[in-house]
Amino acid sequence: METALSPLLQALEEGDTLTLKRLLEEVHPQDLLSLWDDLKGEHRYVLLTLLPKEKAAEVFANLPPEAQAEYLKTLPPWRVQELLEELSLDDLADALQAVEEEDPGLARRLKEVLDPKTRAEVEELTRYEEDEAGGS
Repeated sequence: METALSPLLQALEEGDTLTLKRLLEEVHPQDLLSLWDDLKGEHRYVLLTLLPKEKAAEVFANLPPEAQAEYLKTLPPWRVQELLEELSLDDLADALQAVEEEDPGLARRLKEVLDPKTRAEVEELTRYEEDEAGGS
């Protein structure tokens, strides 16, 4: 079945990075998310690495927390840094909480790369969410 994303999928299959980068400039993150579950794991990784940082952050923010934690562990450090900078405070706090559950050491290291103001806001938000979740 031919879709608007067929050229992108073909470029992924062929490993055509140049074409992929060009196509990813035009694609909407929601379109990628609509086919995310059908993509191979390595193709997801490639897309998160090659997408423009704003689009990568939007896709990332819509992934399940477990997937976010996994990508924060495996994506190149430069991309992780860009994602951390692009995410909203709420999304950033959620992602770091997901990492915290799986790898507290990594969560601590990720928090250390945040600027002090953002780190304080994320920690405050995380405490607030824990209080809310634990309240009755």
